[in-house]
Amino acid sequence: MQEDRIKSLVVKQEPTTQINEHLDVWHSKKSVWAEDCRSWYKDNKTNGRVYIWPGSLLHHLRALRTPRFEHYDIEYVDGNMWTFLGNGFTALEDMAGKGKEVDLAPFIRDSDTPWSLDPQTVIS
Repeated sequence: MQEDRIKSLVVKQEPTTQINEHLDVWHSKKSVWAEDCRSWYKDNKTNGRVYIWPGSLLHHLRALRTPRFEHYDIEYVDGNMWTFLGNGFTALEDMAGKGKEVDLAPFIRDSDTPWSLDPQTVIS
């Protein structure tokens, strides 16, 4: 959020409504809470709503791995989503402009190894 100059993320109503609908359908067909029983998961009611993930732990972790930013209203500090682009130069280029010796072509290499534009790649 800091790097992209995001002021706030607010969940949109439609994704919230739809996940609740999905939870209701899934739990009514596939979970143990589909039975006519009382449980604290169901607010101690036989027909209470279950608010836990509709699937396994692995399924939940996989779903959480990739955020769905389209589900949010995003407000930016400056009101413009593109101000994170800054002055048009990377930190390495700024360092080079100040006389530091840096690798401005880390993508050119003799082996298939990861490369980076992070300032930690400073040569001296």
